[in-house]
Amino acid sequence: MKIEAGTKDGSLHVYTRFGNDEYDQDNLAADYFTLQYTGALASCVAQITGTSFVVKAGTSGSETAIYTADLTVYNTVEKLVDFLDAQSDLTAAVVAKYREYPTVNKLDYSTGKAIAKTAGGTAITANLQAVVDWIASAAEPLVEIYRPTQAGTAPATIGWTYLVGGGATAPTTTDWTDALALLQTEDVQFIVLLTSDAAIHAAGDSHCDFMSRNGQMERRCISGGALGETLDEVTARAADLNSDRFYLVSPGFVDYDESGNSVTYAPYMAAAIIGGMACGVNPGTPLTNKIITVRGLEKKYRIPSDTDDLINGGVLALISTKQGYKVCKSISTWLANRNYNRVEMSTGVALDYVMRNVREAIQPMLGKKGRPLSLVEIATRVDSCLRELARPEPLGPEVIVGDSANPAYKNIVVTLEGDVVRISFQCSPCIPINYELVTTFAVPYSGSYTVSAQ
Repeated sequence: MKIEAGTKDGSLHVYTRFGNDEYDQDNLAADYFTLQYTGALASCVAQITGTSFVVKAGTSGSETAIYTADLTVYNTVEKLVDFLDAQSDLTAAVVAKYREYPTVNKLDYSTGKAIAKTAGGTAITANLQAVVDWIASAAEPLVEIYRPTQAGTAPATIGWTYLVGGGATAPTTTDWTDALALLQTEDVQFIVLLTSDAAIHAAGDSHCDFMSRNGQMERRCISGGALGETLDEVTARAADLNSDRFYLVSPGFVDYDESGNSVTYAPYMAAAIIGGMACGVNPGTPLTNKIITVRGLEKKYRIPSDTDDLINGGVLALISTKQGYKVCKSISTWLANRNYNRVEMSTGVALDYVMRNVREAIQPMLGKKGRPLSLVEIATRVDSCLRELARPEPLGPEVIVGDSANPAYKNIVVTLEGDVVRISFQCSPCIPINYELVTTFAVPYSGSYTVSAQ
């Protein structure tokens, strides 16, 4: 960090830098309001703390308090200015942009700031808070800042200086749960947890289950374990989760870091690759047999000896083939049954996409009168939405499939009970081709050859 005098008098120019990233802001200062003393006494000063604004007057150096404002009561600039301006020997004027700004622990502190008797008065500043506000804003992403109650004066100018005294630690469980709670406000479809912590995996899975059932924002979670885990340890992780919305990736992978060094990354970093792939394909597209671009895998699973165990154990395995490194089968950790919508990532995502689109299609009917024609319109909207979802690629998403004999969807039923409309229908989400079985019938050759006489 570097702090210089700003271009404007009394302001600061603050810089932050990390590597090649640098951010700066000139003219950091804030004049919240002006105050003028119009009384008969020789001297007037203001004593300012985080919670009080005291005006003193008298002979220079011996002023006594004449007005005291409790900033927890006069907690905005406008309220404080109104209080001061109401006094017969004071004139206060707010700077319009700061009218609604808070005052508690915001003003620059002073044990005796001289208040002018001349027209225009003295600016009551919040220069420290201006610096704090800029660093805390999105315009400065490098540094986190907190202003303790005892801090009350703008910083001095300094040359480039490393920040010291910090305590960089790994995220705590609270940090993770706070992040997941924040994601309840965001409409996301995939979450990648960059940790091997089983407790955080469980928390992420619970979050996805809650948001998919109650939050009406279906989503899925992808992560992996630590480096060096055995096949039994990996399948045990999956068994502990046993979730249709969690995908456990294994093994880790080898690739170059930003400095060109070969690094072995943990399986939860491989999960980030899978997350990117899942977000980059059309809904319902399987990741099975898709190639990933890495320099190698942490370990090579045997096909089918290891991969059969991993598939049966609910692990999304990465394998080495003649064509490159691939996803063996894009499956969840669900072990309770073999229902495709539970096990297959693409089938589950296809159904999520159907639910999102149907809800969006009928949303305009919310708040309409509950009458027979409304039920007809809702059914029509659902039918139109499902017809579009069944449109073959590339003209449509083709997340549900069918033909004339077996339609992609049917049996749309709309019922009204009180103020609740219930919609049900049957649809056929796309299911991936995960296996190719070839049968050869060996038949002995039988034939004859005849040579004709010349």
